[in-house]
Amino acid sequence: MVIFVAFSYGNSIAGYHEYVSPNKLYLAQVSIRDTDSILIVKNQKTGAIEASMTILLTPILHLQWSPDSRSIVLVQHLARSSLASIINHQSDGWVKYDCEPKIDGDNIHFFVVGIKFLKKSLLISYGISKDNNVTADFQRYAYDVNCQTGMMTLTSATSITLDAFIKLRKKEESNWIK
Repeated sequence: MVIFVAFSYGNSIAGYHEYVSPNKLYLAQVSIRDTDSILIVKNQKTGAIEASMTILLTPILHLQWSPDSRSIVLVQHLARSSLASIINHQSDGWVKYDCEPKIDGDNIHFFVVGIKFLKKSLLISYGISKDNNVTADFQRYAYDVNCQTGMMTLTSATSITLDAFIKLRKKEESNWIK
């Protein structure tokens, strides 16, 4: 028996990239080791490494600093999905929160289709695909996420067409990895 396995990361961050925070105090460095992504947050004033995180087996598709330089949002590739995570600077260091949509059921796939930093929170929109092997249902969920606690509040859930779902994904993904 022969088994073929293929990975499709699209436009994932490959190699080594640096992202300077808007206030120029922090430097986020992303590198790839084997199949893992490594994120390091360094204080540029002191040279100290303030955080080092291994993101196991999931390529990073997008990294963005908040305007106040206190949070980073990552979009990670998952099997048939993508996931947003917030890394927030707190008094005791940098803390990571995964922002997975709360949806019941089987055969559910979700894709980040919108990211927008607000004053003290992050608005994350997901395109949701629910497949019951007979029909498919597509929705758009929007969450207001508290960057300091990772608490997610559903702000809207609307049904959308397959075409709208595809357009949302392509539009957001076109903004990634530049």
